[in-house]
Amino acid sequence: MKQIQADTDKDAVSEWLAGFSDSPKTLKAYRRESERFLLWITQLRPGATLKQLMLDDVRAYEAFLKNIPETWISKGKPARAQPNWRPFAGQLTKSSFRHAMMILKSMLAWLQAVGFAATNPFVIDRKRYRKPPTANLGVTRYLSKAAIDRVFEEIEWLPALHRYELREKARISLAFCLYYDSALRLSEPVGANFGSIDHDSEGFWLYVVGKGGKEARVPLSPRAILALAQYTEAFGLDNTISEDTPLLLAMRGSRRRATEATMGLAVGKILKTAAKRAQEAGVLEDAKALEAATPHWLRHSRISHLINGGANVNVVRQLARHEDLATTSKYSHAEAEALQKLVGVV
Repeated sequence: MKQIQADTDKDAVSEWLAGFSDSPKTLKAYRRESERFLLWITQLRPGATLKQLMLDDVRAYEAFLKNIPETWISKGKPARAQPNWRPFAGQLTKSSFRHAMMILKSMLAWLQAVGFAATNPFVIDRKRYRKPPTANLGVTRYLSKAAIDRVFEEIEWLPALHRYELREKARISLAFCLYYDSALRLSEPVGANFGSIDHDSEGFWLYVVGKGGKEARVPLSPRAILALAQYTEAFGLDNTISEDTPLLLAMRGSRRRATEATMGLAVGKILKTAAKRAQEAGVLEDAKALEAATPHWLRHSRISHLINGGANVNVVRQLARHEDLATTSKYSHAEAEALQKLVGVV
């Protein structure tokens, strides 16, 4: 029995996408892949519909994604409204291919569950789109403790002669404490307000909306509290903060919220500066890691440093907000080090 009002494929997909309105990143990815698939059906698979999708339709789309025609790939970065816009930016990597197919599999499963689609041929070969087993053997995208200390030093050395420089330094200092000390994801402090900060007998906390729209309370380090005080002073917020004041502000404008892209660039910039300093100092391994690092590496690094420093893995799991303890355990490098020592014995 059909449980949605939609009669067309487009309307049914819109109903499915509406369920992800509270998770902008997920919504963006799911919309992109579903729109590509519908466009492909319309132009290259006449007669196919989501209501009666067949296995050969799925096989044909697999082949299409593995060798996307040049006529479907944009040259440069045209806006969607421009006539030279195309749905793909280039050929897909293996991981991007798997991600696309898993999204469509999930979409068809939902459409089948609500009675719109008769079948879901994506489930016939369940293992086809899974990651290779080696993908979960451990976490390697992290920085050494010395590399993290080097970045904090770089922040201390930033100039603060003018108001703009002072604010820029204060903001990156606070952001780095949040992303590393509290192991936050890039979007989490960006979406928070000053009203998200709480204090009790145990210390200071920040309420964030995390992965999958889940709300969480994470602890703030003493270093973050000090950085927060310097930040509010630099931005002149001391007597004017309201519950709705964004925690991370744009550098220009009146109380505008900084974007994820802005904070990603700011963190990336200081990481690159630290990489250059490490290179000059001859610390080549840290220089290479810092050059490759993204803001999310700070989260990985914090979890890794705590686990390998002897912290209780269950407590670290709570900080990381992992549902499965096995996920947190992947951050331990003790076994890898033991194996390296073992093969060194002759």
